[in-house]
Amino acid sequence: MQQSNITSFKKFSNFASLRDFNNNIEIFLSTHKKDFTTGELCCFKTLLRFSVKCYGISNISINKLLQAVSDKFRSVSEATFHRFKRKAIKLGILKVEPLHRSNGSQSSNLWVWQRFDTPYREAKVEEGPTYQHSNDKADDTPISKPVTYQTSNINNPRKYTEDSHQDIIPDWLVNKNPQLVSLASSYFKTSEIKEIVVAYMSVSNKSKLSSDELISLSVDALKQTVYRIKSRKQINNVYAYYFGTLKRKEKGYRLKQLWDGFFD
Repeated sequence: MQQSNITSFKKFSNFASLRDFNNNIEIFLSTHKKDFTTGELCCFKTLLRFSVKCYGISNISINKLLQAVSDKFRSVSEATFHRFKRKAIKLGILKVEPLHRSNGSQSSNLWVWQRFDTPYREAKVEEGPTYQHSNDKADDTPISKPVTYQTSNINNPRKYTEDSHQDIIPDWLVNKNPQLVSLASSYFKTSEIKEIVVAYMSVSNKSKLSSDELISLSVDALKQTVYRIKSRKQINNVYAYYFGTLKRKEKGYRLKQLWDGFFD
């Protein structure tokens, strides 16, 4: 493929929106963040910053990306970047396509983020050699502001039928918290259930409570969220509301345990 403005590669995007892209990355990192070193995560996050103008697509050169890593986080070597790249490709979250100039010479690569809708799999991606040129036309404008998750209100329960195969919830997502997903599936579509599960995993990964305790709290938090929606109280951001509710319940439960411990 020939190097061009980043918008000309829009057709390669695997995401419908910026929220869709960010949710996909959050779910991936909730499972595989531990597979990357600190330096590799710096490369990961920096490439993400340059992949939002065209959802999940970037054509920034490695040299410029490494400079951005240094400016935002810390200096890392090119070898560290290539380790990150190989891991991301192996884990199926990233694909790399070589780009060429009009004269046929190698330019910077096209970085294409992949969907993480299935469990771990090895992505069979053949990479072309990587070359660096100072005059490539990669789009270098990052957008580093946090993304606001906007989810429309849902006032009616929804049931899944055999005809709604495009909205089937993948098994790996169900396995994260079967009770939570079972309840959520009556009210939310799959993309929104993913947001709820990401919120649950974000809280559970930092909590010292048992799995059973967290599952019970996560279901209670979802019931409160649904009740608020059905009470026609506006929620502009279901993900944020559920996340905040679950965090408060988790904290309250821990404080109650400590309080009860004083009298044992």
